Amino acid sequence: MGAQTGKCCQADQQEIDLVIPSGVVGDGGITVGGKFDFFISHKQSEAQDAVGTMIFNLQQARPDVKVWLDLEQNPTEEGMEDGVMSSNVFLFYCTENIAFSKYCLLELGWAVQYGKKIVLVAETDPRHGATEIGTLRDRMPDDLKHVFDENVAIPYYRDPAHRAVSIQKILDVLDGKQDTVVHGKATQVGTKKEPVILAAVSSSFQDTAQAATNAYNK
Repeated sequence: MGAQTGKCCQADQQEIDLVIPSGVVGDGGITVGGKFDFFISHKQSEAQDAVGTMIFNLQQARPDVKVWLDLEQNPTEEGMEDGVMSSNVFLFYCTENIAFSKYCLLELGWAVQYGKKIVLVAETDPRHGATEIGTLRDRMPDDLKHVFDENVAIPYYRDPAHRAVSIQKILDVLDGKQDTVVHGKATQVGTKKEPVILAAVSSSFQDTAQAATNAYNK
């Protein structure tokens, strides 16, 4: 999720996403040596519990993993942008209404702008906002649709029996073992990519700024 300028919407302050700052941009636009490993952008009303469990399991699997959390950092628009800019991996947690979140759209736009390694993680439980990735792709402003065309989403399972697979795939992205895109160029790390199934309804927004202006606040 995202943050707001000045005083972050207090009612939604807990809805701002997980993020990650402080690093040096190396060759190819990939940030290395960041203070945090993951910036997790999510719609809190749909994904707060899943993201909390995800962080717990990531740190169980790898205790040194660090995630920038809005409640512990600077949850302003400036702070969120700094978090995205200095993070190692930008994780976009895909749920039904994330495309209508102003700050999630801004965060994803920053991730593209700063050449972040982006990973899409898709909710699989319909009770918690699971939606077809193609449908979500078509809800995005035109200048962000390519993120969904260039990346294959990792399904996230709430069932502990399957969740470990999702956690490992996310860590594989951090380690460079999973296909991601940096500045629109796929990194060749051995995962077969599949075409996105497009939905019938397309967003009318031409760019992120227009979409964010019209999106609901978190």
